[in-house]
Amino acid sequence: LTAAHCFIYKKITSGQFFRKETNVILGEHALSHVSYCLSHRCASPPVMATAERLYVHPEYTEVNPLTGVVSDNDIALIRLAHPITFTDNIRPICLPTAYGQYLQLLAEKTYTAAGWGRTTPSGPGSDTLMAVKVPVVSKGECEISYSESQYYWFVCPRGVTCHVISDKQLCAGGIQGEVTCDGDSGGPLMMSVGLNPTTYYVVGITSYGMKKKDGSCVSGVPDVFTRVSEYIPWILDTIY
Repeated sequence: LTAAHCFIYKKITSGQFFRKETNVILGEHALSHVSYCLSHRCASPPVMATAERLYVHPEYTEVNPLTGVVSDNDIALIRLAHPITFTDNIRPICLPTAYGQYLQLLAEKTYTAAGWGRTTPSGPGSDTLMAVKVPVVSKGECEISYSESQYYWFVCPRGVTCHVISDKQLCAGGIQGEVTCDGDSGGPLMMSVGLNPTTYYVVGITSYGMKKKDGSCVSGVPDVFTRVSEYIPWILDTIY
């Protein structure tokens, strides 16, 4: 489960794109492949998996021409050629089906985003997997934050919504230093439920965020994620 825009790098004609080649690595912690150990216990080495087929949502658009929504339907699925053997550090994550959505209503409104994205304005992505807790932001607050950001300063009249957030998206973050950045796209926004054991649900997919003029991602504007619960029928129809 990932973001559609990660696999589309050049527009050919309206609605048609070239797609990047796909490699999948499971159980990775450090991209330099350095062994990760904690209290004398080391993670098993990562596994390279062959991608058999890529499914980009058929209604993905960079900007929806009818609604103005940016990265609309930004979701994709990768079908692997062979079944996965689960280990201590290669595990599945739950989809927010009906029960997961019920738990989501009861859960704290702080989720966890993870990825190997940039941590400095001009530097490379992180070598080790990073995670950050981000508070959920309402659709209205999110639209206001974008409409009042530097990107819209000279084109958006004050008090007017110039950036539309779809009901199929959710916003989180916006706190200085606690954001996603380039290289985090397609990663999970996770909700944790219970203790010992903790069950994780993937409630969002990292889609896009706002940058400052220096390239920094700490703009103070929330990040936008694809709301996974809105795509459960498409996911299930595609994988089965």
